[in-house]
Amino acid sequence: MSEQHPDPFTEGLTFSGQRITQFVAIAAAGRQLHKQLRQRLRDARHAKEEAALKRTEALRKAALEEARARWSPAHDREWLRTANLVEVGQAWAAALPYANELTSAGSAVGKCEDRLRELHPYGMERYDRLRDDGTDRLAAMKEAAPFFNHAPHTRTGHAPVSRPALTEGDGTTWAANPHGPSRSEMEEAVRRERARQIAADLRSRCKARGHDPSPIELRTMLEITTNLPEEVIAEAVPVRAASSSSGIATSEGALADEGFPLTIDEALTAPSTWSAHQSSARRTPVQVPDRNRRRNL
Repeated sequence: MSEQHPDPFTEGLTFSGQRITQFVAIAAAGRQLHKQLRQRLRDARHAKEEAALKRTEALRKAALEEARARWSPAHDREWLRTANLVEVGQAWAAALPYANELTSAGSAVGKCEDRLRELHPYGMERYDRLRDDGTDRLAAMKEAAPFFNHAPHTRTGHAPVSRPALTEGDGTTWAANPHGPSRSEMEEAVRRERARQIAADLRSRCKARGHDPSPIELRTMLEITTNLPEEVIAEAVPVRAASSSSGIATSEGALADEGFPLTIDEALTAPSTWSAHQSSARRTPVQVPDRNRRRNL
């Protein structure tokens, strides 16, 4: 016979409330045990019974170490960040009996309550109200346990936060819209500065060896030794203007255009047209023998 779960979400929330009630009971039992052991220690010291004193002290230390093992994970940020409601509740219940005596236990209780506020803000809101009214932690959690049966983000019905309406626009725009550099612009500036520094270092090394590299050589070295984009390298190592035969400063790109006047499309179609023209021009004429001419003897 299979179990039916018509509303698993509600059942899960009810289970959470029941677990909180169990944690409260565990914390109450731990506090009661702690009080009993302390009373037995006082009685044994008053009666000067060494055997009873040793047994009670051993029981107290064992209970303390067991509780410490349960609340210690609460001091781990990674554990606390991923812990669920059950795990956090167990740590809270273990640390609560010792919260007023041990700093570690008191800190663990506070961290567990902060995590519970993230997991179930609705239930912890009731708990915080009771604490503000002066109720101790155990009684406040016991009274707030039924609120954990509801959804964590249940609407309380309080008045919403007032938000003024936006005024209707009249078409006015800002005359200027200054803004700071974006993240991509900052990264681009860092890459450009890095390219300039590397280029200056490479130029210094080459000059120390007696060679002054040209901008083209520097660009090639940057492309080989770095992973900088081509546009960054081109901006970091600008090509200097070269003087032509006429004495007018001409960039190397313009000189290349003059030395190779064809476009890319013309260069691709040139071999088929030029080869036929050049082969016909270079072809030697075939000499046809004149059979009617007599050989000179």
